[in-house]
Amino acid sequence: MCLMDAAFGRHFGPMRRRLYGRTEANDLPSQTSFHTGKRNPCRLSAQEVTRPGCPSMPDLNNMGYDCNTSYPSKLGCAPNKLPTLPGALWAQKPGVMAVEWTSSFVKIFYIPEADLQKVGLDDNAPGTPEPDTWDSYLLSYYPFAASETRE
Repeated sequence: MCLMDAAFGRHFGPMRRRLYGRTEANDLPSQTSFHTGKRNPCRLSAQEVTRPGCPSMPDLNNMGYDCNTSYPSKLGCAPNKLPTLPGALWAQKPGVMAVEWTSSFVKIFYIPEADLQKVGLDDNAPGTPEPDTWDSYLLSYYPFAASETRE
C-alpha cells in the first residue's frame, strides 16, 4: 500500500513510513527518498515515474522503486532527477525547496530565487502559488496512488 499520511520528515504514525527531503552526507550528492517497513510495503510504478516526456528519474538507491527498507540490503526508493548536487553546490543556488502533497502523490521541487515571483512564492507576488504549473522545477516524484493501481 503506497498511500501515506500528511507529514514531512517524520514517521507516519503506526504505518512507519518516512519521506526524506534532500538528504546529504558530507560532499555526497543529496537526494530525496521514501521508506516503508515490511508491514506496509510500497513499490512505486516505474511506468509512472518514467513517463515519456517527463524528466528521467532513476531510483538512486537502485532498488527498482521498491520503498521497503531493511538496512543494509533494502534502502528504500529514491526517484530523483539527475544530476543531483552536494550540499555545498545547493548552498550556492539560493531558492526554495517546495513540496506538493496530495492524496495521490508527492512532488518535490527546487525553484530558483529568480523565479519565485513568477511562480507565486515571492512575498510581492500577486495571486496564489499553482504547483500544477511547476513541473519544469521537479526534482522528485512519488506517484503513490497510481502505483497502487498499476502494480
